[in-house]
Amino acid sequence: YMGNSSLSLSSSMAASTFSEADAQAALRPSVYYGPDGAQRLEDLVRKQVSSGSYSKDVNLGLLKLYQFEPDQQKADIVTAILVMAMMRLPDNDFTACLYLLVDREKFRALIDLADLLETGHFAQFWALRNTSPAKAAIDACRGFDDAIRGFAMSLAEATFQTVSRTELSAMVSLSPDATAALCTSRGWTVEAAVLRAPLNEFNQAKEKEIKEEISFSQLAPFVMH
Repeated sequence: YMGNSSLSLSSSMAASTFSEADAQAALRPSVYYGPDGAQRLEDLVRKQVSSGSYSKDVNLGLLKLYQFEPDQQKADIVTAILVMAMMRLPDNDFTACLYLLVDREKFRALIDLADLLETGHFAQFWALRNTSPAKAAIDACRGFDDAIRGFAMSLAEATFQTVSRTELSAMVSLSPDATAALCTSRGWTVEAAVLRAPLNEFNQAKEKEIKEEISFSQLAPFVMH
């Protein structure tokens, strides 16, 4: 279904910018529950897409309205909301959106992509991203690929001390040289075939201190003999 429906999002309001003041105004109860409440929020979703902005409150607020009036739901708007939520991984924005969907199966392509990301299957994600029915919606959201690469890199930094260029290149869908440049920008050490992540609290083995507390009453029988 998603096909090219998202193309209207980037073209219809390409010159518009997102305003936090407009978002707060649209979420006021008198406006939110008014006759054009959904339309105002839909316009704000379009502005987010075209300007690269993001408002979790606006997007979840619109999905909640769609729950009350499923006939008003616009699949291209919901698709855009899900794409922007996916860009916020590892935050739970995408899951929060899923709980509010009237019909999840309409958005199965995006759910499958998010599942691959959340389970660390990045190479499979990139392959599916470029052939997905949601490709047009993804392409319309500015900064999507960079956001996913940032998520992949943060996961790699929490998992590895060293990783091969080949493996990390597959995770971020970049050439080995471009991957090395990305690593350098994040403070990694770049070697011929190996990339070294900065040490942090997650990618180091931790010594466990084991304490056994023994009371005098437990020792007394041995002391008395």
